[in-house]
Formats: sequence, C-alpha cells, structure tokens
Amino acid sequence: INDRQLQILPIDFLFHQVKNGTKLEELYGTIAAGVAGAAMPAWKGILSDEGLWALTHYVKSLVDIRGSRQAVALRQSLMAQPPLPAQK
Repeated sequence: INDRQLQILPIDFLFHQVKNGTKLEELYGTIAAGVAGAAMPAWKGILSDEGLWALTHYVKSLVDIRGSRQAVALRQSLMAQPPLPAQK
C-alpha cells in the first residue's frame, strides 16, 4: 500500500475561470449534477434545494469578483487563517 495521498483541490473561483457557465442557472446545474469524470460530485439529494441555491449564490459572488482587488484581499484573509485540525 502506498503512503502517498492524492490531494484534489477545488477550483479557486476568485482566480480561475468556470468552464460550465457563470449564470446562476448554469452554476446551479453544475453544482446539482456534478461534473462527470472529474472530482466534482453531484450535490442534488445531499443538499436541500434551498442549500443548493445558497451555495450557487455564494459561488456566483466569488465568480463576480474574480481577478479583482477584492478577490485578492479575500484570498489573503482566507490564507491567513489558522489551518483546520486534521481529520481522523
């Protein structure tokens, strides 16, 4: 057994382009259905419809400031936070 762990990082919505559309309906569809063949799972059935829309609006808010000074400031504040405790 290999001791190496593969770490899959999510897209950085503040700096990377979204491939499947940035309109609310497109983001909702991607979040709900996931992306086949990628590490993006489907969240429909896991999150409530209200939760899916809340997540969609949050992602949209990040997409809307992508590449701006506001995005840089947000990323810096997030990176300055202490790391989360390791999961067991």
